[in-house]
Amino acid sequence: MNTGNTAVSIVALDFSRQDVKLINRRLVLSEIILNGPLARTEISQRTGLTNASVSRISREFIEAGLVTEGESLPAPNRPGRRFVTLDVNPKGGYVLGISINAFQQTITLADVKNRAVARRELSLADFADPNDVLARVAEAALDIIREAEVPKGRIFGGSIAVAGAVNPDAGTVLHASSMGWKNVEIGSFLSQALEMPIHVESIPNAVNLAETRFGIGRGHHSVVLFNASLGIGGSLLLDNRLLRGKDFSAGLVYDVGLWRDAKGQRLTVNEVAGGWGVLRHMDVGRRPSPDAPLPSAASLIEAMDAANGGNDSARTALTKAGQSLADLVETVTEILHPEMVIVSGPLVNSPQYVEGLRAAIDGIWPRDSELDRLRISAMTSQAAARWLAINEFLLCRDIDLSQLDRTQVA
Repeated sequence: MNTGNTAVSIVALDFSRQDVKLINRRLVLSEIILNGPLARTEISQRTGLTNASVSRISREFIEAGLVTEGESLPAPNRPGRRFVTLDVNPKGGYVLGISINAFQQTITLADVKNRAVARRELSLADFADPNDVLARVAEAALDIIREAEVPKGRIFGGSIAVAGAVNPDAGTVLHASSMGWKNVEIGSFLSQALEMPIHVESIPNAVNLAETRFGIGRGHHSVVLFNASLGIGGSLLLDNRLLRGKDFSAGLVYDVGLWRDAKGQRLTVNEVAGGWGVLRHMDVGRRPSPDAPLPSAASLIEAMDAANGGNDSARTALTKAGQSLADLVETVTEILHPEMVIVSGPLVNSPQYVEGLRAAIDGIWPRDSELDRLRISAMTSQAAARWLAINEFLLCRDIDLSQLDRTQVA
């Protein structure tokens, strides 16, 4: 994953020595996680730290079991010299990734290379009681931790990617129409039940952060993402910062109306380009509504399966919905001018939906032009949640190495 980017540290003059030490630790660990395996000299060049500082910090990580030394390799262009690479130790720590939406409720325990160690799928039939849903999630998480037999002291924390508008600072789901949730304190509930820090983010923002930190958007600082599920959710990363907006509603594009029906009535993004739009195109006998999310989710899965089986009505509906999403992509892109547009979510698993989207986009931006910036994400919400946990608890927060020293590596 070596990209050749150089990390720059700017330290304020009034920072304490302890502050500087912690900042330098983060710099070194970030380089190892994002770009490893790396030699100490490479880390020094990337961070601007001295070789002695990098050696001291890396020794602390090695002694704590978080970093491991690789094999001794010849140094390039330096005959006779050899270097030893550093990489993150997969067994040195773990994170929980939790995804909650109308399609799936998935809990995964992964190592710090985001390799799944244990996984549990819940198939919940009712979201009416958020506390019951969260209690079931917590029970499943504790079960897989016990089954995996990993040291609890080496689980850094968990991240949750959840449908809806989220206040990540408070760990609260402000509203999630597909599940009927309002003002659910999901972070505090699970943090207490699991006895670990929990970070909460919306699914579109989680996938956008995961792709721009670790995936196809890496190196880009202005990325717009659309998550195509029952409804369409958006994430706006501009100048390397997520836009939150009033009531943390930036990116909630589902109610944007770009079209009119034959009677001149306004049609929203969800009604035309999302999963509800697919069902509307198929005329399944009722107007798809967020008030009945589970039947709609099941119906959408059936529609995608039918399209793959050759059903013309389903194929046409998915193609039309993909073409309609292109209208939204064009509108938002012409306003924000991002470096890249990413489309993710369950609907990208439909070849017909993606083909409809790409065909319409090609009519707007020829693929050989500078405006060819659309990418389809294979990142699932559960994988994004795990990457989000790694980013939050290993790259953005300080690690208590003394606690790791007291906890045996599995």
